[in-house]
Amino acid sequence: MSKKDIMSWEIDGATYIGEYCIEEDGDFYREVAQGKGKMTYPNGAIYWGDFFNGVPEGFGIMQEADGTKYIGEWKEGEPHGKGKQVTKEGDCWKGNYINNYLHGLGTYSFKDKILYKGQFKNGSPHGKGVYIENDEKYRGEIVNGLYHGYGRLAFPNGELYEGEFLVGTFNGQGSYTFRNCSKWVGEFENNKMIGEGIFHTMDGRSELKDWKDDRRNPEGLTILCEKNNFWR
Repeated sequence: MSKKDIMSWEIDGATYIGEYCIEEDGDFYREVAQGKGKMTYPNGAIYWGDFFNGVPEGFGIMQEADGTKYIGEWKEGEPHGKGKQVTKEGDCWKGNYINNYLHGLGTYSFKDKILYKGQFKNGSPHGKGVYIENDEKYRGEIVNGLYHGYGRLAFPNGELYEGEFLVGTFNGQGSYTFRNCSKWVGEFENNKMIGEGIFHTMDGRSELKDWKDDRRNPEGLTILCEKNNFWR
């Protein structure tokens, strides 16, 4: 394989201009993109950067026909290593890529405002991270882009849930603090308070209550306690 000067040719509908080498294959020889170059693909995408053995490898920029652009490291024709992907609308994914997918630590932002910062797996938020959406802020565990595991979700009105999540909903043990500073500590299911739990009122009292479908269970028991005194 010998390095040659810059030249241009078409292959499989794509147009290449840049550095290349001659590769020997038995009794045949063929030109292979290698070094710095530019490739224009049949679907309208354009790549500028490093090539190895005919495909992007090293550092380069790929711009798709719709304006989406990836800037960063490549391996065997796919984004691999540090890089970022930006759409013309302003969406931006930045971090470490493996085989075309954001994987490991990274960020997602829209028009320079970070909406997610944390761990990714195969292109989706997965692991531990911080989500900011519609002025809500979540910090905790995430599975396939959904709140799942232990986390803390703060709402713009000042209310706060902290506890266990299941596929994006309050499920399991947790606490919910209301705007008036009262607080429920107990069991949740599908975003609703259920079963026995303790309700801390804004005036400092604590009530052991039984809830069903987010409402007080009329058949349940309520015990009030204040300064070691109890009422049924």
